[in-house]
Amino acid sequence: MRNPDEWDRILGSGLLPSVRPEEIFVACRTLDRHADGKLVGELMAALAEIGARYLRKRVSANKPNGGTDIIHATLGKLQDAILIHEHPDAAGYAIGFFAKLDLRLLDQLRKTTKCSSRERPVEVDEEGQELEFPDLAAATPEQAMVLDELLQDVDPRKRHALVLTIAGYPAYTDRPDGVSIASMLGVSRKTAETWVREMRKLVLERIKE
Repeated sequence: MRNPDEWDRILGSGLLPSVRPEEIFVACRTLDRHADGKLVGELMAALAEIGARYLRKRVSANKPNGGTDIIHATLGKLQDAILIHEHPDAAGYAIGFFAKLDLRLLDQLRKTTKCSSRERPVEVDEEGQELEFPDLAAATPEQAMVLDELLQDVDPRKRHALVLTIAGYPAYTDRPDGVSIASMLGVSRKTAETWVREMRKLVLERIKE
């Protein structure tokens, strides 16, 4: 584990982008906030910016207030995990920072987002039947727990596809200026549509059990 002097050198030399966010998170929680308060503050600000950049790519600007409220609420949960001694999310952020951030983003989307049928991307199954997406905003606490466990276990790229589709992005778009799951994840239209279809089915199966 790095000591305060090492973190100061990293910050001063501009090398922080080369450090894993999991390590920065652990440092924010373990450094002495009284003796090294300024250092902890700088690391927390850097970690928040890492999280914000990640979330901006996953929250549609069509959301209320351009998606800013959702991003700020998600980052607020990250800050809680740093500052609260026995926070239940701490271990998750220390092991898989972006995976845990995805889960907390999904929480905010459940609370604040109820897309209309016009806004929500429509997906179909292999037979061309529309695949209705569950209303995660209405999920019970038990269903939310099942969903959290599910998202911890699946391929990170498929998890990202699910979060992006809930955030309002289509699997694919023909518009030259359009943004889609395929373009953001760097995969083909077929792959993006397959991942979204698989995740929707899996969520439906799990939350109905």
